[in-house]
Amino acid sequence: MVGGFILYKFFLYKPKETTFSELYDKKIEQGKKEMQVLEDTHKEEVKKIVKAKEDFKSAVQTIEATRKESGEKIKKAEKKRIKEIVKMPEEDRAKALADEFGFEVVEAQE
Repeated sequence: MVGGFILYKFFLYKPKETTFSELYDKKIEQGKKEMQVLEDTHKEEVKKIVKAKEDFKSAVQTIEATRKESGEKIKKAEKKRIKEIVKMPEEDRAKALADEFGFEVVEAQE
């Protein structure tokens, strides 16, 4: 009799879906959704960082080119200021670069 109970309990008996297993499945699904949101946010942040680095490089190259014509070099303090300007919102960035380094702001038409 005991052997039959053990056989039934461990091999033949399949428990019905319980609220605990449903909660567990929902929690797993919620965790997957949260991970997807985090991954998407991370990708966006990486894109912003790459864009900021590209903006910094292009700004430094432009300033170096104008300074090379006049025989001057960019100082470390100026590079540091360029990094600060690149971190600004895009609307303010062009104006700040123009004001500090003598660029002319030209509106691009598409």
